[in-house]
Amino acid sequence: AGIVTAENLLAYLVGITLGVPLGTWLAHLFVGAYESESFNMRTVIFTRTYLITILGILATVLFAQLPGIRYIRGIELAKATKDVG
Repeated sequence: AGIVTAENLLAYLVGITLGVPLGTWLAHLFVGAYESESFNMRTVIFTRTYLITILGILATVLFAQLPGIRYIRGIELAKATKDVG
């Protein structure tokens, strides 16, 4: 269970590290595509929006692994090693 959690948290951290800057850049790019001489828009993303999103994704990652961990804990080690193949 600990290894599964560590793997999921590592994937979460890599995703957040790459996703937040890339998502911010894409939002600026998307809003900039609609700008013209007579129409000016700014991209505004509040800090609390980033925090809510990051914490929400963390909660989802931790919640989604519960069925897998429950299954892993139910496996008997002796039986699992004999039933290979």
